Formats: sequence, C-alpha cells, structure tokens
Amino acid sequence: MTEKYLFSIGVKSELPIAGPQGGCFPAKFDERCWAGSKRSEPVQAMTFHFRWNMEYLPAVLNKNRRRVKIFTSIRDPFAVFRSTMNFFNREEMVNTCQFACWEEPYRSLLGKSPKNATLNEVIESMPEKFNFGLPQFFRVSNMQSFELGLSHARMNDSKYVAEKLLKLEKQYDLVILAEYFIEGIVLLKHMLCCEYVDLFIENKNVREYEKSELTAKQMQIFKDFHQADLQMYKFFEKSLRRKIQAFGKEVSFESFVLLLILKNFEKEKQLALETFRKCEAKELDCSLTRKRFRKILFRGPL
Repeated sequence: MTEKYLFSIGVKSELPIAGPQGGCFPAKFDERCWAGSKRSEPVQAMTFHFRWNMEYLPAVLNKNRRRVKIFTSIRDPFAVFRSTMNFFNREEMVNTCQFACWEEPYRSLLGKSPKNATLNEVIESMPEKFNFGLPQFFRVSNMQSFELGLSHARMNDSKYVAEKLLKLEKQYDLVILAEYFIEGIVLLKHMLCCEYVDLFIENKNVREYEKSELTAKQMQIFKDFHQADLQMYKFFEKSLRRKIQAFGKEVSFESFVLLLILKNFEKEKQLALETFRKCEAKELDCSLTRKRFRKILFRGPL
C-alpha cells in the first residue's frame, strides 16, 4: 500500500525516492544507508523496508516537514509472530541468506530445519535457547518495536518503552493498525489528499498454513518475549481511536461504504477476468468494454 502510493506520485512528479538499503538492515537507518538510493535535499519520499532511527530520520525529514507525512502500520503481535515464522520458514531458500536469512532464527533455536516444526515447538525452545546473538533474533521477540527503533536490550523496561512510544507518536502523523485497516485507510486518504484507488493494492505473499493453538504456558512465554510489542500495540490502538473520534462520524460512514465496495470487488474482478479472457480469445466482441475490464483488473474498483 505505502510503496504503491509513493511510487504512483513519485513517478508522476519525478520525485527521488529512497529505496532498498541492502546491507543496512537490520541496523537503524543513518547517513550510510543512502547508497543505491537517490539522496535528495530535502528528502521527499522514503519507502521499502528499513529500521526507523528516532534520532537521525526526523532531523532529515524536518527540513521539509510541512510537506512530508510520516506513517506506518503495525499488527497484533501474535499475528506478526505467527506470520513471520511461516513466511521465513523456507528450506529451499536457506542458501540465499543475504537480507532475508531464511529459516532464521528458527533453525538456530531448534537446532534443525524448522520445515516441519510447529509454532509451539519454537516458543517452547525460547526460554532456554534465545539470545541476542541468534541470526535475525528480533523476529521472535518484539519485532515491531525493534523495527521502529527501540533498543532490544531495554524492551522489558516499561518506562523506557513508554517514553519511546510518546516520542514515536510525535514523529509519526499516523500509525495504522491492521485490525482497524478500513478506518486507517479512510484517515490516510484524507491525510494525503489522495483517492482511494491510489491506496488500493492486492494481497501479496499470502500463504495458507496451520494456525496452531497455544497452551496457557506457551502463551505466557510469548508474552514474556513480546512485552514491548504488546505495550506498543495498546498505545497506538488508543492513539488511533482518538484520531478516529477526532475525525468525526464521517470516518464511520466512509469505512462502511469502502468495506462494501471491497467485499464486492472480488466478485466483480472474477467476472471481469473471465470476460476479459474471452475477449482475448476472441470468443466475444469486447471492443467497447475492453477499457472497463482493464480498469477493474489493474486499477481496482474505486
């Protein structure tokens, strides 16, 4: 969503956009991380995956702050934990570590390939095996707080986390929660003064996997290793609710309408796709409707 919007306006306006940082992640973004990206003065757009630096990036972006909007999204911490394991648990990619480090830190925690391992096994191994020296250790402990720039060594210090969350709230114009996705999109649309079609993108990398239930003991282990993420989620949930309330009743109405459109979109898209294929096979004369089908398929319904 973020990338699509930034690229759509970037291409039209010929804006230099800071892209992938390669070897920079998981270090915090600093002056060394501009290699391979077009460094503009002032910086006008940044996207892709990088780790937020609370001290460096605001100073860089503040030079153009009147025209810059800073936003990101977070999810329920357990949903992130489960999804991350299933995404990076790819044995066929294990020799292409580089940025992704496939199978880590799950392989190191279990001492074997995690290909057939369950989430329960990974959690059970953490009290004894987890340490900051594991490859990609942050994937199994406070990953979202880590990526927003908090120090991993202090994530069990609730006072420290609270101070950093207040700082992040001042630095970010909007933090969207996946569980409030529709409301977040409405706020984002108005904040960026754009159209909903600019924010529409289909799901990518969606995979089906078994969602195992945790025992009470395993859930407690999970919470012990995600104290900062749980604290952050509650904090930004309250923050987002305040923004929704401040926006007024219109956000509820727009959210309802947008949800109806998106629910109906899949049916409309499948019909358009089937008809479009018949057009391509010349089974139908679609000279008058070709543009409409292309719009539905490649731009979305809005």
